[in-house]
Amino acid sequence: MLRILAKGKVPIICGGTGFYIDAALYEYALPDIPPNPKLRRALEKKSAEELFIKLHALDSARAATIDRHNKRRLVRALEIIHATGKPVPSREEALKRTSPYDILKIGIAVPQKKLKANINKRLHVRIAQGMVAEVARLHRSGVSWRRLDGFGLEYRFVSRYLQGLLTKKEMLQELETAIRGYSRRQMTWFRKDRGIVWIGNAASAMKKMRTFLKAA
Repeated sequence: MLRILAKGKVPIICGGTGFYIDAALYEYALPDIPPNPKLRRALEKKSAEELFIKLHALDSARAATIDRHNKRRLVRALEIIHATGKPVPSREEALKRTSPYDILKIGIAVPQKKLKANINKRLHVRIAQGMVAEVARLHRSGVSWRRLDGFGLEYRFVSRYLQGLLTKKEMLQELETAIRGYSRRQMTWFRKDRGIVWIGNAASAMKKMRTFLKAA
C-alpha cells in the first residue's frame, strides 16, 4: 500500500475476505505465535469435525466464525489457544479502528435471489473451465487428498468427488450450499463495518469514487 501511494497512485483492493481487507487497511495487534510442529502433527491426525468440537469447547466465539471444514484454520486457532491459554483474539480485540490511509469502502448490495443465481452460474462456469481436471492434476503431482481438502470450497468437494465419496450431482449440490453459507458469513462480517458505503450498481460506485478522489 505504502509503495503504491509513494508512486502517486491510488491503491484499489477488490474482493478478498473481510479479514484480509481489514489487515491491509488497519493496524492489528495479533498474538505473535510461532508454529508448533509437534502440536500440529498431533492435531492434523484428527478429523475436521474433531478439531471443530475441540475448538468449540475452548473458544465458542471463534468456533462461530471459523470455516468448520478448514483443518488448517482450525489447527492454527487451537495452536494460538494452546500457546496463550486464552481464546483467539476477536476481530474487535485485534483491530484498532485507526488507519494511516484515507479510505473509501464500497460494498455491492446484491439481492438474495440474484446472489444465489450468481453463485450457481459461477460454480458451473468453474466446472466447465476444468476445475475437476485441475484438482486431478494437483493430486497426480503429489498434493494429498487431505491437503486438497484443506484448500477450501471447490478443492474440498471436487477432491471428494474424485475419490468416489460423492457423485457429480452431490458434489455440485453440496458445493453450492457451502458457497452460499460462506457468502452469508462474509456478509455477517461486512455488515458490522459501518464504514462501508453500500451501492446497487456501477454508476453509483463511480459517483462515490469521483467525489472521494476530488476531496482527497
